[in-house]
Parts: sequence; C-alpha cells; structure tokens
Amino acid sequence: MRLFVGIPLPEALHAGIQRLQEQLAASGAELSTVPPGNLHFTVKFLGDVADDKVEVVASRLAEVAERHA
Repeated sequence: MRLFVGIPLPEALHAGIQRLQEQLAASGAELSTVPPGNLHFTVKFLGDVADDKVEVVASRLAEVAERHA
C-alpha cells in the first residue's frame, strides 16, 4: 500500500484554494486537482508499505501525533 504522512488543511482555506484551482485550470495550466475535503500538506511520502506493516506505521504515527498540537 502506498502511504504518506499528511496534515489536513483547515476547512477555512478550502474555498480559497478551490478558487485558485479553478483560476489555474481556466488559464490553461496543466494540473491535477483534488476535492477540497482531500486537501492536505504532505509531510513525508512513505512509498510502498507491506500490508502487514500498515498498522505498525499508523500506531507509531499516532504516538508521535499525541505529543504535538
């Protein structure tokens, strides 16, 4: 499974980012967009992780996240 560590963007930013995506698309720029609910800041791309390791990765990330706001 391909995994990454990401931080969701605040909902307050979604509308502005969506407008920017629309403006860029209208300009003829080649880009891929995602729905506002999928917007995130990628911290680290982990790549392919074996299915039996996904829970371990998720657990360790949860431990780290608990220590930070």
